[in-house]
Amino acid sequence: MSNARSNSKAQTRQVVATLDREVLTGELDGLLTAMIACQREMLDAGRAHREGIRQADGNAIEAAISTLTTIQSRSRSLDQRRRELVARAAGSYPGLGSKPATQITLTDLAGQAPSHERGALLEKIATLRTIVTAVDMEARTLRAAATSLMAHMEGLVRHVGRTLSHAGTYGPRGVVDSRHLVVSSLDLSS
Repeated sequence: MSNARSNSKAQTRQVVATLDREVLTGELDGLLTAMIACQREMLDAGRAHREGIRQADGNAIEAAISTLTTIQSRSRSLDQRRRELVARAAGSYPGLGSKPATQITLTDLAGQAPSHERGALLEKIATLRTIVTAVDMEARTLRAAATSLMAHMEGLVRHVGRTLSHAGTYGPRGVVDSRHLVVSSLDLSS
């Protein structure tokens, strides 16, 4: 009788573990789907931002920045969901519990899924990684374009300042040069 109870408890634990794996798989799949969609939106918004800069369209730039801000907020929420899922999984699976939570990857989580689900999860992870890489490249391109545009605008402002400064108060760097003595006079006798 004691042995029958022990077997029953072992079977119950296996069923619970299987259900937990199924829950983990479902949550991870949903999270990956949401993260992929969010990163695609971020890539599109980054491209729109870059195009706005290219066309010098202030309204397009403003709209892209607003969209990016919204998407980044959603991305932070998804990352919070990821951290919570990692924490729950680390407490449930001995293979994950041996690693610090900050080192547990999405691939590690997918490794805990049933084998028939693992391939689809790993494909989604690869897709996410590809899109994240594209977003990173777009962000670097955008940063370079913005830096170039700022340098160009600063050069234009300095040139205009030098051209309009009849008194010569602007030095070669385009800033006020206090070393120049400006002498002006006004004839009030006429």
